[in-house]
Amino acid sequence: MSLFHYCKNENLINIISSRELWLSDLSLSNDSMEGRWVRHVFVEVCKEQQISDWDIEKLLNQLEITLNFFRANGFCLTQEGDALSQWRGYADGGAGVSIGFNQAYLQALGEQSNEKPGLQIKLNQVAYDKDEQAVLLKDAIDRVLKHFNLGALNLVTVLASSEEEVANKRQFMSMGFAFVFFAPLLFRVKNPAFAEEKEWRLVTQTTQFIGKSDSQLAHTEFRATQDRIIPFVRLPLLDLGIPPIDKIILGPRNITPENVVEGALNRYGFDGVVVERSKATYR
Repeated sequence: MSLFHYCKNENLINIISSRELWLSDLSLSNDSMEGRWVRHVFVEVCKEQQISDWDIEKLLNQLEITLNFFRANGFCLTQEGDALSQWRGYADGGAGVSIGFNQAYLQALGEQSNEKPGLQIKLNQVAYDKDEQAVLLKDAIDRVLKHFNLGALNLVTVLASSEEEVANKRQFMSMGFAFVFFAPLLFRVKNPAFAEEKEWRLVTQTTQFIGKSDSQLAHTEFRATQDRIIPFVRLPLLDLGIPPIDKIILGPRNITPENVVEGALNRYGFDGVVVERSKATYR
């Protein structure tokens, strides 16, 4: 199975000439709720369990701490290699390309990267269906609500600490730690409105930069676009005995002859890649 990355022609040349992928900060993507959609899932589960709006708001305040602290860098892919909406949105209006990466290679690349400290990569499929999202987040939500049900929010203001108050404070602190279990899942669920993208991602978990001593800065670089500066990390395309790229699809407005693309691929050591044109009639 191939997973496709839509991009401009220059990005294809950069990938094959440098033999590396750039995993960019996902929170700076085109989805304003990227990494924050878990709020919606969490609220729905809380309402199903008849938790009051007042308590939900307090729980969301605690969740927000996690949302603001954890980030992720990712390389975005899709199951669809020739989709008009993707050509328009991500491949220079259809003038770019769709790069078909071997899923088995990406899986192996993630596993290989996990042997290096500071750069843990996973290949994840994004969940859009609300029921699937609830299942994916169930363990993290259950951990939080366990402490909620044991009195984590039942903090009372008294001058002398009572036994009950001490117990509730312990539950509150434990609940705060439980929210950390949301961190690996923040970028695995998205607004169902994006479902047609059928997205997969190579993802590495990060946190907000704390200071010069933050070890993540050793792996992080920065690139600029017109309206934002985007952190990214480089992921080399290692020789794993599996061809990294299976196919290149030329966009409906890409006028490059197929043999030119084949020549570029061969020049940089990518042999046996199928090059074909989009079947879309968009122009």
